Amino acid sequence: MTNDFDAPIRSLKKSLATSYSKIGWESSVDNINVNYHDIPIRINFSTELQKKHLTNVLPECWSTNNQARIDLTWLDSSAENLKGIDWDDDSESDLTILSSSESEIAVQRDFLGILRENGKALLVSDSRNNDGLHNGLRWLLPRFLLEKNSIQLHSSAIIGDDGLAYLFVGQ
Repeated sequence: MTNDFDAPIRSLKKSLATSYSKIGWESSVDNINVNYHDIPIRINFSTELQKKHLTNVLPECWSTNNQARIDLTWLDSSAENLKGIDWDDDSESDLTILSSSESEIAVQRDFLGILRENGKALLVSDSRNNDGLHNGLRWLLPRFLLEKNSIQLHSSAIIGDDGLAYLFVGQ
């Protein structure tokens, strides 16, 4: 994790973050309520394509009517005239976090995130690439999981022919 925005793309994303942190994010096309790792989240979409994409990959059992703990607005970078920014820049995978008394701003290669103290969050990523959404959620969720004495582990597992389970921990 780094605290500087030396790279040009990071500087551009930082200025975007500063701009977005000062405006409201209430406008959305549609929304769904999901339980993600047992955290109720209302996800507000900026495009119908985002909703279609996400509802196609989320298990139906994640739908919920519970009151949302997080109110997340997901802006599609390709629909928000942010096409001049490389949202797939793999050359720099560090997560950069800036904090103020009102919000926390996170910038990584494939997403920009802002969390306000009231539980409202903004995530900007390219909806055609799942990585931005998932990396944004990996930044956002741990603080809420810790409130429940829980953690999130990026991993996969298989059961081998020998009947033993093998766990692979990701980065």
